[in-house]
Amino acid sequence: MATQTTTVPAWLQELYQQVDANQLDEYIDLYAEDATLRFGSAAVARGKQAVKEAFAIGHAAHEMRHRFVNVWEDGDTTIIEFDADWIHPDGRVQNFPAITIYERKDGLITSARIFLDPNG
Repeated sequence: MATQTTTVPAWLQELYQQVDANQLDEYIDLYAEDATLRFGSAAVARGKQAVKEAFAIGHAAHEMRHRFVNVWEDGDTTIIEFDADWIHPDGRVQNFPAITIYERKDGLITSARIFLDPNG
């Protein structure tokens, strides 16, 4: 049974501090070599390098900020609800809710599925 909490596990805090600081070269090390990434309805990125390339597209387009709302954990699966901001080079800020589902093995992320609608 999943446990809901507003307490954010240390690995998630580390991950999103690095995401928000645009430290892709650091946080990609939290992913397994065979990790997969599903970002909305986009094709699944397979393998650590493909995941890194997919995240690099977002980092090139805008800065990011994430604020945790809820966290659910069940074994190696973690679901987070958060509010996200995308800060564009022209200063425009998009704010929207999002959900991400992580699966981990041996402390590394094996799957990330990110669901958001910045245009909603």
